[in-house]
Amino acid sequence: MSIKFRVVTVLSTIAISGAAVLVPIAAVADHTTAHTIEQLSAQIAALQAQLLALSGAPAAPAAGAGAKCSFTRALTVGSRGDDVTCLQNYLTGTGHFTYSGGATGYFGGVTKAAVAAWQAANGVSPAVGYFGPISRAKYDSVVAAAPAVPAAPGAPAAPAVSVAVGSGLTVTSPAEQPVATLVPQSASRVPFVKMILTASADGDVTVKNVVVERRGLADDAAFDGILLLDEDGTQIGNSKTLTSEHKATLTDGLVVKAGTSKTVTIAVNSASSLTNQTGQVGRLTVLSIDAGTSKVNGTFPIDGNGMTFNNTLTIGSVTMTIGSLDPGAANTKNVGTVGYYAASVKASVGSAEDVDFRQIRFNQAGSAAKSDLKNVVVKAGDKEYPTELSSDGKYYIVKFTEPIKVIKGGNIDLSVKIDVVDGSGRTFDFDILKKADIVVQGRLYGYHIVVGGGSSGTAGAGAFSSNQEPFFNAYAGTIDKGSVLLSSSNKIASGNIPVEVSDIEIGALTFDVKGEPIQFTAIDLNFTFTGNGTSTDVTSVSLYDSKGGIVAGPKDPASGKVAWTDTWTAPVGANVYIVKAKLDSSFVADDTIRVGVNPSNTTAKGTITGLTISATPASTLVQANGQTVKPAALKVSVNDTPFAQNVVKGVNGYHFATYIFDAVASGEDVRVTSIQLRDTASANGVFDELNSCILYDGATQLNSGSDVVNPDDPSTGTTDDTTFTLTTNLVVPKGTIKKVDLKCNISSSATANSTHSWGTNAGASNIGSSGAKTGVSITESITTGTGSLMTIKSAGSFSVTKDGATPSAALVLSGKTDVPMLALKYSAVDEAVNITDVTLTFASTTASSSDFTKVSLWDGATKIGEAVWAGTAQFATSTLSAPFVVPKDGDKILTVKADVGTISVTASTTAGRILSINYDTNSSSTGTGVSSGARLGQASGPSVQGNGMQIMKSIPTIEKIAVPSTTLPQTAAVMYRFKVTADAAGPIALYKFTFLVSSSTVSATSSNFNVYGYTDSGFSVKAYDNNPLHSSNVDCAGSSNLDNDTNGCNVATTAVTSTASNTPAAPSTAGGGTGEVVWFFGPVANLASTTEAIVVPAGATRYFELRGDITNPGSGTGNSITVQLEGDAARPAHVANPSTTADQALGNTGCHDSGRGKLCTAATVALGIDSGNAAIHNDFVWSAMSTSTTISTATSTTDWTNGFLVPGLPSTNLSSNVFSN
Repeated sequence: MSIKFRVVTVLSTIAISGAAVLVPIAAVADHTTAHTIEQLSAQIAALQAQLLALSGAPAAPAAGAGAKCSFTRALTVGSRGDDVTCLQNYLTGTGHFTYSGGATGYFGGVTKAAVAAWQAANGVSPAVGYFGPISRAKYDSVVAAAPAVPAAPGAPAAPAVSVAVGSGLTVTSPAEQPVATLVPQSASRVPFVKMILTASADGDVTVKNVVVERRGLADDAAFDGILLLDEDGTQIGNSKTLTSEHKATLTDGLVVKAGTSKTVTIAVNSASSLTNQTGQVGRLTVLSIDAGTSKVNGTFPIDGNGMTFNNTLTIGSVTMTIGSLDPGAANTKNVGTVGYYAASVKASVGSAEDVDFRQIRFNQAGSAAKSDLKNVVVKAGDKEYPTELSSDGKYYIVKFTEPIKVIKGGNIDLSVKIDVVDGSGRTFDFDILKKADIVVQGRLYGYHIVVGGGSSGTAGAGAFSSNQEPFFNAYAGTIDKGSVLLSSSNKIASGNIPVEVSDIEIGALTFDVKGEPIQFTAIDLNFTFTGNGTSTDVTSVSLYDSKGGIVAGPKDPASGKVAWTDTWTAPVGANVYIVKAKLDSSFVADDTIRVGVNPSNTTAKGTITGLTISATPASTLVQANGQTVKPAALKVSVNDTPFAQNVVKGVNGYHFATYIFDAVASGEDVRVTSIQLRDTASANGVFDELNSCILYDGATQLNSGSDVVNPDDPSTGTTDDTTFTLTTNLVVPKGTIKKVDLKCNISSSATANSTHSWGTNAGASNIGSSGAKTGVSITESITTGTGSLMTIKSAGSFSVTKDGATPSAALVLSGKTDVPMLALKYSAVDEAVNITDVTLTFASTTASSSDFTKVSLWDGATKIGEAVWAGTAQFATSTLSAPFVVPKDGDKILTVKADVGTISVTASTTAGRILSINYDTNSSSTGTGVSSGARLGQASGPSVQGNGMQIMKSIPTIEKIAVPSTTLPQTAAVMYRFKVTADAAGPIALYKFTFLVSSSTVSATSSNFNVYGYTDSGFSVKAYDNNPLHSSNVDCAGSSNLDNDTNGCNVATTAVTSTASNTPAAPSTAGGGTGEVVWFFGPVANLASTTEAIVVPAGATRYFELRGDITNPGSGTGNSITVQLEGDAARPAHVANPSTTADQALGNTGCHDSGRGKLCTAATVALGIDSGNAAIHNDFVWSAMSTSTTISTATSTTDWTNGFLVPGLPSTNLSSNVFSN
């Protein structure tokens, strides 16, 4: 939206060189916001600045600090005298020396902190509290001109004076100052006055100081500290206390960028106790601003509103103690130390309110430069936050962008973690200078809170001071030089080495360098031997870095050691250095050699600090892993894998054998140039039926071109020795094993059932090998082996079985596509088989081809074929449109899905049909052998029958709902609740519910049952005209609402039976009883053949509940009543096409298998009498209303079934409710 303003300009006349100038000095807006007012104020201030610049008036002087001191010496801790007193008085005036007793003439810890703060504010580095020549020179420049002192409080305010201006800073008061409010004790950052600072467009402006005066009827003691806040709430510099003149000078630099405006706030930390000041009203006034060489333009003073001090409002509290990660001592840390916790404080929150931690600021009071410390983070709880470094390099600040909430009574640790990267000889000291450096805000009242902790007086190391600075005095740490730790390295493990070979690796050592790179100028290498060899038999000893470069040597041993004097530098980190040398033939097999370094015999220094560094561990010989002299050696054998198996002819690159080349015991790498291998064949085997035999080292082909082997067929015998010349030599590294695979092509005309097994043949001349470096020939050890037996077959085969993924029998919606029907598991033997076509059938006794439109075949999520039944055909064949490859000696699943036909009022031949897709003895599959190319048919196997899917126009879903209470006794108790949801495909008709009610003892009984129906889950809006859903209730368990019994609790009708005995049920007279409570909906006559029923609309849900009286006579306990909704374990029982009078009398005239599957009339299903005159599978009766659209005629149609397979209704009944006392 746009905001329109009406600005009324008030003009003032100012005399400038005899001319009158009209100056706009105020503006009034019709409609605005605080932000817009501040913008207008800034614009007005800019106009005033331009006018004042024309006037040429002098700038207002800044507040000063008294007479100039004369310093003739450096002042530090322990100094005494008048010069110290003068310095303390000066620092009192600047707001840095805040000792309540005033100047003492003694330079102690408080004075040191004050000097350090003054140094930081005035750009003296390092700001460590030492007042030497640099500080004296800075002092002389700062106090060269003494500024004017403002009027004392209580005196009449001087009229507003327009200060002369120039290019510089314009200061204005915003339209709205902080609202007058309460100031509770121990509150922090309470805003008192705001001002807008606008820099001229020609450069940035730095505010050197702001002079603030306390006015109003309030004691100075109510003000614990005055501080300056930036626009984002960041504290600028340190807080200051009021002087005896009721003033505070905020001296920390504030930069306003060229051409921009910044709104800053003068805020107050209140005293910890306001008992004597409660009710006092105080305010703060900005008297002047010093912007250095930039001229200040504005109207002073700038007044804030009066604030009322209060000691009755209890805000939150935070008490600071030492944190769990605090070092606890003044430690020395090497350059290179990572993740060191330099300080840790614990904040404990009081019981008044939860709080938010918004900021914490640590003062690095040590002599370390900012470049000495890296990765400075504050760990708050379990999370780490990066810090911001102040411009003077002394404050590390964390502003929590998401405030850290700590509940009342809780606590949190705030810890500083650092990496020490430089600064040997310097110190780090992470103090918290002031309480206000921890910014905490209460979540209930919104006030910032002054933290507490410690005791009165100067804080010792690792402690807090309640009334002096620093508030927290951390343990100082001292930075030491770098370090190096020597240790053995497993880069060169213990192993075997040869003789007469140059640059043999005889050991490795780790130089773990921390802090700074270390330069070595001398190091001694010692030797330990067993056997014949000595140091005189070792030559050309060199030290190599990890990149392969020589850092020391080569040099021969003298007096039993190598004294390297090369100059080389080890970088920071764990560096591995390898010792290489040559051993002459004086060493014999099993001699050992081990090298080592005594750290004491090294000369090194840090490249950054230049200080001498002693390697550690001192006076301890650090030895590398030992080596054993061994000649070159090799063992060859055939592996037991691949295992014996069948393979079809025509396969290329078949894996016949794997050979093991073992150089574990060798003193050097072994080179193999040739090897003779043996093929053992069966009597009918033909050797040259294998061709293009190649050895592979992993993916590397060892014999190629003319060296590829095509075996000859010897005239006699069953073995054939073939020599493989390795075009690419096989090199086996010493101490390792290599496996080499043999692969050959099998002729497509190879002899069926012949066998081949490739192995080894022992003999010194059967392999060509030597030491890879020495070239010395090797006497190999070859283990004779025949290898695994591979049998060649003409072609593979496959079989088909039913897979466990075949879906269970279920109800399916008519018109549904891709209904899973069957999962076939194909298993291939001897070769992979690509199945090309599949013939399927269906169960014609329960369905016809009109009940489904097609069948599709699936490989996982990919459709690969379809089958369509033509006319009345019982079989259909699908030619697969994509490869379906069954892996050799593996399995693959083919999923069969069907598209179900549509049911309508006129399509009476499909409702209730039971569809199953089968793969039986009349079915078949055809495939092609992937290797042999042979056309393959299915091997003989059992028939695979799919489970029956009953086709329904709509399907109900049942879900139990919890009842309000399960205690007894209850009158009109809600005994059971459940809901019935009809599929969106069509409505559901309901004819009969049956509940099973049982009692643990005769004492607990139930009676007066009723069933209700509702449209809502709250069971409040009735769903049908009659609620209860029947014209008469059921008096007791074991009865039906069709009973003609006058008292309702004698013997039930034949329609009501106990599931336990399949005989009419009646209440038990002793020891508890079990019976059914059966409901037919709203019959006007007590006949099961009634045409009445209820409907659940398509896509809708109806909620049902059973109510009854539950009694518990007497005072006995342990009685219970159990209630559950019954399901059905099988489809309705009836005699197909009854012809006898007896069958018709049993109610079986209403079912027609030939036309309606397993569907019957409602009464036939409800009575459920089988040919044995037993009432079964008749507990839940429903219809999908396939052939009738009105409920009045639906019950007479053969469209009804029971609860078998209904989703959510188990055949073992829905879970029970147990009522007990």
